[in-house]
Amino acid sequence: MSGTSMAAPMVTGTLAAWMQARPSLTPEETRDIIRKTSRTDEFTGDVNVTGNTWGWGKLDAWNGIKECLVINGVEGIETGDVDDILFYYSQSDGNIRLLFSRDCTDAVLSVYNTSGSAVIQKKYSYTTTGDEIYVSLAGLQRGIYVVNISTSGFVKSLKIII
Repeated sequence: MSGTSMAAPMVTGTLAAWMQARPSLTPEETRDIIRKTSRTDEFTGDVNVTGNTWGWGKLDAWNGIKECLVINGVEGIETGDVDDILFYYSQSDGNIRLLFSRDCTDAVLSVYNTSGSAVIQKKYSYTTTGDEIYVSLAGLQRGIYVVNISTSGFVKSLKIII
């Protein structure tokens, strides 16, 4: 499916996700984020010419979220609504993806098997707002694991199946 009937809900959902990352998002910031993070390819053509049909290009939801978090870092986060680290497991590429929503010191990622043994442990002494880290789970046997990420003021766990 294509066209405005599909574009409108996609853009609306993307903006809702951006507003979770930055609740005070303004229309001006939204336009700047779209301008800065939109992607171009052979189908969008040259977006720098008058009368193009793609505006600033194709909406990039993930990089828009990262940009919202960078804006928060510049202005300082005073709300507890955003976790220090957003993370998820991508079955398609076998990576855990970490996105830091504020500057962090001494972050630790641990992956535990069902016996409670740490099979992966990564330490990050300093990360800045908007940093994105990929941790490969290649080589782990199929099964259930618990991923734990922690900083001095934040702990979160996720169960995954490989």
